[in-house]
Amino acid sequence: LFWLASGESAHAYINVSFIVTCIQIVELIMLYELLFKVEPKTLVLIDEPELSLHVGWQVEFIKDLQEITKLADLDILMATHSPDIIQNRWDLTVELKGIET
Repeated sequence: LFWLASGESAHAYINVSFIVTCIQIVELIMLYELLFKVEPKTLVLIDEPELSLHVGWQVEFIKDLQEITKLADLDILMATHSPDIIQNRWDLTVELKGIET
């Protein structure tokens, strides 16, 4: 459970499974938008999707995106730091070298 407080007397308990369900719904909405609302031949940019995904969902994320790119005829350019998203698909990656921040 999460404990939230706003002021001294306001307290609420939120079940963690509710928050997890909300995050899953957000991912489903994004996948739906990609599949049904984005025009074919579009380049979709996704920045660090791992920030809001459980490791278990990260493992499935690239598989889901690959299916959607085939069905909706999209190209996806994604920036990630997560080897869980990449898994064994290093053939889909490009290493950025010589970039200084």
